[in-house]
Amino acid sequence: MKKSKIVWIIIAVSLIILGAVVSTLSLARLNFDFSKLNTQKYVSNEHIVTEDFSNIKIDVDTSDIELVRSENNECMIVSIDTEKTKHIITVKNNTLFISLDDERKWYDYIGVFTMSPSLTIHLPKDSYDSLNIEADTSDITIPKDFIFGNVGIETDTGDVQMLSQVSATLDISSDTGDIKMQNINPQSITLETNTGDAQMQNINSQSITLETDTGKTYLTNVNCNYLSTSGGTGDISFKNVDAGTKFDITRSTGDVMFDRCDADELYITTDTGDIRGTLLTDKVFICKTDTGDIDVPKTTDGGKCEITTDTGDIIIKIGK
Repeated sequence: MKKSKIVWIIIAVSLIILGAVVSTLSLARLNFDFSKLNTQKYVSNEHIVTEDFSNIKIDVDTSDIELVRSENNECMIVSIDTEKTKHIITVKNNTLFISLDDERKWYDYIGVFTMSPSLTIHLPKDSYDSLNIEADTSDITIPKDFIFGNVGIETDTGDVQMLSQVSATLDISSDTGDIKMQNINPQSITLETNTGDAQMQNINSQSITLETDTGKTYLTNVNCNYLSTSGGTGDISFKNVDAGTKFDITRSTGDVMFDRCDADELYITTDTGDIRGTLLTDKVFICKTDTGDIDVPKTTDGGKCEITTDTGDIIIKIGK
């Protein structure tokens, strides 16, 4: 190796070491608090709402949202804002409106450990007629402390956790975010995801509609009168699911797995996905696959179980 190359290598390594030392010393002066490296300043604001309301409508882009039960029976909204964001809060026509005035440019999102605006909504009552949330990247947390009549939640990349009771309709959609709902009993549920995963546990409902694409879907301890899914490539797993009158399952390449599930009738269609698992009662099986294997009980009593797949296997057993 030429002497000049050796010199340049030594200089480069020395500069790297020097940069690491300078960075470490700078962080030490900040007590290694990385939040101090942010270019934006964040401030916590408290908003007291004195007007009564029965409906809640939230329209924000990036604010994380959490609902909590008020400890002093007054409505207080705590917002984390920046110099270029401001939450607008009003009450009109028995509805609490919350929106975000966001004047940030693209370069304001560049930084180390940047935060997002957020909302913590302290609600004084147990029951509300409706909750509607439209967001973009927001994570949304609805705890078990409330009862809503109708709920509609839409977000793109944010996760949604729904634990509150809903008496009528529940409609949740997320693009890449995950959706989790647990211990609730709405009359009807519509759940839509693209690449995000979906989990439903301990659910009772009249009808459940799942529109899931590439994400995985898990249902555990679910009772309903009718359950349907649209085409997609993600796997679906059903455990202790009673769909009442009918399972109507359509998938593309995703697998469909049953563990101690049942319905009066089952209609399942996939392209390359497998259909496997256990049902609780006898069925009259009508199965078709082009290149896959078929292994189902030769029962002649019970409701219809019609399964069609192109290259997937069909393996079903009866028993608890």
